Amino acid sequence: MTDLFSGLADILTDPNTGFGEPVIYTPVATGIPVTINAIWCEDHEAGQFDVKSDQTNVRVEVRTEDVAEPKEGDTAERVAGGYVGKVVPPIVPDGHGLISLNLQKVT
Repeated sequence: MTDLFSGLADILTDPNTGFGEPVIYTPVATGIPVTINAIWCEDHEAGQFDVKSDQTNVRVEVRTEDVAEPKEGDTAERVAGGYVGKVVPPIVPDGHGLISLNLQKVT
C-alpha cells in the first residue's frame, strides 16, 4: 500500500502545479546558496480589538529532499520579492516530505 501523501510535496512546491516559487536557500554550515522551489507564507497578525498590526509572521515550506537538515541561522531569500530571512525555531517537519521554517527578517 502506498502512502496517501507520497509525491504531494513535489506537487505543492512546483510553480506550475502548486504554490511553489523560487527561493535561494543558504545553509549556515556551507555558505553555498542553492535555488529551490518552496512555498512562501506570510501571515499578518491581527491586533487587539481588530486594530491592524505591523507584525508579519514569515515562514517557508521546503521539501525534505531539498533541505534535509535545516538549521537555525540558515537563510532563505524570496527571489520574487527580495525578502531575506534567517531560520529561527521552531523547525517543524510534517512527516510527509515538507519542513516548515520560521524566518526572521535580516536587516
